[in-house]
Amino acid sequence: MDLEITRFSIDEYDAMVEVWDLAGLHHKPRGRDSLTSIESQMADDPGMFRCCRVDGRMVGVVVGSTDGRRGYINRLAVIPEWRRKGVAKALVESIEKHLDSRGLKIITVLIENQSQESIDLFKDRGYFFHDDILYLSKRESQDV
Repeated sequence: MDLEITRFSIDEYDAMVEVWDLAGLHHKPRGRDSLTSIESQMADDPGMFRCCRVDGRMVGVVVGSTDGRRGYINRLAVIPEWRRKGVAKALVESIEKHLDSRGLKIITVLIENQSQESIDLFKDRGYFFHDDILYLSKRESQDV
């Protein structure tokens, strides 16, 4: 089995959303994850959008971002039948390299629903759990 980790294009938006859906990843199709929003994000830095393909099929995706001081790993998703086969690890390594190439020395990740599988993946890669940080957000609506 050969895992192919590459950037992907906006033309593959539907395939990315399919991976999110199959993986059970909550997303905001009328907000931050809309075609228009993703297209705008890709225009800023297409290297922040990575996928894993096996035999041409997209089986995992990761989206990165930055605030100029820190890098963020967002939207990591692997379809269930490809979990525990190195896909998530390869995607994380790929986006970490890209963030490092941008000079970002701090990389953070937010994990929804306290997914122990995700926590373990990132701990194994040297990430530290911060139980002293609370995440709050203010949203224009629940769709963004």
